Amino acid sequence: MPVPAFNIPNFIGLYQPPNYRLPKWLTFVQGLCGGLTWRKAIFDAYRNGDAQTEYDSATSYAADAVVWWNYATYQSLIAGNTGNPPDISPSAWMLRCASFIGASERVKYNGRYLYLTWALNRQFGTTFRQPPYPAPYGGPPLTGPPPGTFSDIYITTTVPVNVSFVMYPGDTGSSVMYPATSAPYYLFNSPVYTSATSYEMTIHFPIAAYTALGTTDLIRLSIIDNFVKKYQMCGCTYNVVTY
Repeated sequence: MPVPAFNIPNFIGLYQPPNYRLPKWLTFVQGLCGGLTWRKAIFDAYRNGDAQTEYDSATSYAADAVVWWNYATYQSLIAGNTGNPPDISPSAWMLRCASFIGASERVKYNGRYLYLTWALNRQFGTTFRQPPYPAPYGGPPLTGPPPGTFSDIYITTTVPVNVSFVMYPGDTGSSVMYPATSAPYYLFNSPVYTSATSYEMTIHFPIAAYTALGTTDLIRLSIIDNFVKKYQMCGCTYNVVTY
């Protein structure tokens, strides 16, 4: 059930008894409800989304100013707030919303192709484009889509090959089945072989958007994985390539 949208100061004025609608009484009651008004603003931002201007380290922010930083929004706790990165300055900034995307939108995301493509482009600030797409999908391998045709971040299906699994493990070895033959191979004190191409899907990232995620591949892939793992289907493996 949706939460009704209402303005608390207006609500106070409309529902006060007529003999208490003098400015001094309205100001008094609105002052009492100041905390509720602030909390409702936070709730509305969490529910509907909180689009804010990106934080600039050279800007002096006033108290209560709101900025976007690292996919979250923060509210300034002090006046003259300059050079304090919001995510590591708890005395200068309060976390307002852990995601700039509203909960009413996030709840619709899932691991299906179009939903996940939309979610990835929405999260990382790139452009989503509706199908249909021309064939072949994506042109030459790993070169990315023609400009203006596919979504900036797009997904392709990868057919796993040469995936093996363990059968009847024993104390000194295991029977390992390969898909290329019906006869088992016996490995003694050896790891199970799994091909490097055993992914169900590939997520293609524009190189500029990928590089902006962090200073190392470990950080970048961690940021992507922390988002994708919330929506990917159970057991579905993927890799990330740039173009």
